[in-house]
Amino acid sequence: MGAKDEILRRACASSAGPIRGLLDRLGRQAIFPDVLTNDGASALENRTRLLFAVEYIAAGVLRGSRPLLKYHPRRERYSPEFVLDSIRKSEPRLCIIDTLNQPHWQPPDYWSIARSYPDIQFIFCHAGGYDILDFLKIVNFTPNVWLDFSLTQEYFGWTGQCPRLRHVTDCIDYALQCDRIKRRVLFGSDEPFFSQHSPLELYAAMPDRDMFLVENFLNLLQKAQID
Repeated sequence: MGAKDEILRRACASSAGPIRGLLDRLGRQAIFPDVLTNDGASALENRTRLLFAVEYIAAGVLRGSRPLLKYHPRRERYSPEFVLDSIRKSEPRLCIIDTLNQPHWQPPDYWSIARSYPDIQFIFCHAGGYDILDFLKIVNFTPNVWLDFSLTQEYFGWTGQCPRLRHVTDCIDYALQCDRIKRRVLFGSDEPFFSQHSPLELYAAMPDRDMFLVENFLNLLQKAQID
């Protein structure tokens, strides 16, 4: 069995947490049970298992110290200008930015940041929620932007028990089939708030499961020059 096959096998066999991926968090402190702090993520980093710690940037911290950074405008209430300045000072290789920020941020704010730093890879996690169509347009025309559908896929009924909002769920289905978009879609879950098992089962049953669960992630690491 090759390395890619082994990653895929372990990912599809697990519902307890990420086997490979980006160790993300919601704040400097553990404000929710089972949510990592920056120190906790760093302690769990294991690059031989393709687990990479991402540093969370709080409102009072302008400069990050790691090559992978996470910005959460909705929780931290910083502006697009703050994030632009923080990225300039931190010089990361990859940034995750939470996109469920309406009405304080608008989709063009995210697009402007990604276009300002074309050599940095950006993951716009949650793909905008209600604004998902704008984010599909952004990833279609911006080569350094990647999406995941974590939370959005459960909250709007693409999987799980929540009511199905067809505008959002149709956009997810379209993205997973569109050649120009699907190669920059990453599998994401919002564990522990939503079960990782429910969306993982659906991705694992797709013809392009290798792409979504393994290949796109490895391509992201290569483009971000992370090893």
